[in-house]
Amino acid sequence: MSAGQRVRTWDSEPALTLFPVSLLLSFVSPQSGVEILSLGAGGASVPDLLLGSDALGLDAVVTVEGEAWSIPSFILRQLAGEHPSVHEAMLAQCRVALREAVRHAEERTRSLQISNLARWLSRAVALTGQASFALTHETLARLLGTRRTSVTEGLAYLADRRFLLIGRRWITVIDAAGLERQGRAARGGQALPDPAEKRPPVQTHNPPLGGDVC
Repeated sequence: MSAGQRVRTWDSEPALTLFPVSLLLSFVSPQSGVEILSLGAGGASVPDLLLGSDALGLDAVVTVEGEAWSIPSFILRQLAGEHPSVHEAMLAQCRVALREAVRHAEERTRSLQISNLARWLSRAVALTGQASFALTHETLARLLGTRRTSVTEGLAYLADRRFLLIGRRWITVIDAAGLERQGRAARGGQALPDPAEKRPPVQTHNPPLGGDVC
């Protein structure tokens, strides 16, 4: 199957059910076009229909061309109704899809949290003309409407990328332009850079007294 080929739309039942061998199927929201889950080897294209419901409400598109086994959907549904083992296999396919959807949601949430944090800090630098702020993680979490642990993880990620230094009640921004780019990339749904890929050290002023780097 070729990239871009549409396997199903949210308002129609596909004639064939695919079991990918080497291709990648992306399930996207028909309203926003955002990918909700992707399935490769080990996942069926329409496990929800096989159980008698159109629960996903998503379009399915081939995003990486390749091969797949196929079977008419009505035959597979009939087999699932007649043979408990086939029905159980289809339940397993639903679990695969659910796990993938949860993983996508977690990654999307993490991406947006880092985006909001990066954009807020870069904006604070632009509005105040200073690079160091006496801010606690609790304060930032309240301002951004998120959890303290999410702020702590986000700050650690940005510090790993050498965008900022974090200390005890202090945050020092050393690359405001980089924070702005990071915010735009995350909001655009692009993959975040690998945190293991360190940025080169940047010369900057030391944080104010009391800002022991964690």
